[in-house]
Amino acid sequence: MTTEAAKITGLDASGPALISGFFPVVQKVMPILREAFSVVPDVVSGTHDFFDALPDATSTRSHTAELEQQFNGLADRWHQETGGLSNPSHIMRNSNYHGIIGLGEPVVPFILRDLRERGGYWYPALRMLTGASPTTREARGKPRLLDQQWFDWAKERGYPE
Repeated sequence: MTTEAAKITGLDASGPALISGFFPVVQKVMPILREAFSVVPDVVSGTHDFFDALPDATSTRSHTAELEQQFNGLADRWHQETGGLSNPSHIMRNSNYHGIIGLGEPVVPFILRDLRERGGYWYPALRMLTGASPTTREARGKPRLLDQQWFDWAKERGYPE
């Protein structure tokens, strides 16, 4: 990234900062762009109104419901396959865990709900998806305290309880 681009975006021009800064933005924008630009050939030929391609509130709710359904399936399998494990590395290596992270930041409310209802080692996923680390050193090894610190963080940012 050029220095000028770094000034405009407010991001550091270094590789890791650039990637971590743009990744959440790209995750949010790409589905909208894919949907909008899927009709470009029809718009150019005059057989489609471009604004019809933009998502409306109904399609957004539908997408959220679909995302929640995907999350629930992956989370159920993750809990089933890792419920008896105690090693965090083994728990995080599960393909369902990676699938959940791959769904992006929009699943954070679902993760928080699952953490509240069923527990689980969701902390690395939450850190990865939000870029936040609201837990303190004193909370290490104390799941209830870790949970509460994440719930407090989420409440401060307006996530649903």
